[in-house]
Amino acid sequence: RLTGQLILVFEDEAGLALADLLLRQPVGTSCAWGDLERSAAQETANIVGCGYANAVAAHLPGGSGSVVPGPPVFRHEFAASLLE
Repeated sequence: RLTGQLILVFEDEAGLALADLLLRQPVGTSCAWGDLERSAAQETANIVGCGYANAVAAHLPGGSGSVVPGPPVFRHEFAASLLE
C-alpha cells in the first residue's frame, strides 16, 4: 500500500492571484480567503494531485498500479505548522 501527502503551498498574495485568474477576475480583486477563493485553490490542488498520482501509478511495478488521491484539504497556516 502506497500512502503519502502532497502539499501545495502558496504565499497569500500568489494564492489569491491564482484564485483571481481561475475566477476570471482582475488580479488583486481577492483580498481574503472566502469560499470561492478556497474552492479555486482546492481545485488547483486536485488537478496537480491527480496528475502527480497518475504519474506515480504509471511507474509502479507491473504497470497495473493505481494511486487514488483523497479530496484536497485547504489549510491557511504558517508553513512550519503544516510540516509538524
